[in-house]
Amino acid sequence: MRASYEAQLVAWLGRYKRYPSRARRLGEEGTAIVRFEVAPDGRVLRATIHKSSGFDSLDDAALRMVERASPVPKPPPGYAAGTAVLTVPVGFKLRD
Repeated sequence: MRASYEAQLVAWLGRYKRYPSRARRLGEEGTAIVRFEVAPDGRVLRATIHKSSGFDSLDDAALRMVERASPVPKPPPGYAAGTAVLTVPVGFKLRD
């Protein structure tokens, strides 16, 4: 159940991802690892960068994505007190 919830959550978050235009122009690419906590009602309680992409603009965009996506799908039973702490990669790659 956790794996399917996490897959659903990654798909949900992806709809809110925006590649910063300045980062695009500068050719910045990378993957930020975001760690965030989801309340039982789906609200994102906090989000932090667990590992930087190497670019502040991409890290900020990853955090804003999580903020825009809130509320997210509610955690299923099985998470401690219904609260889910997740760590997801947010990749930013320019097309070749």
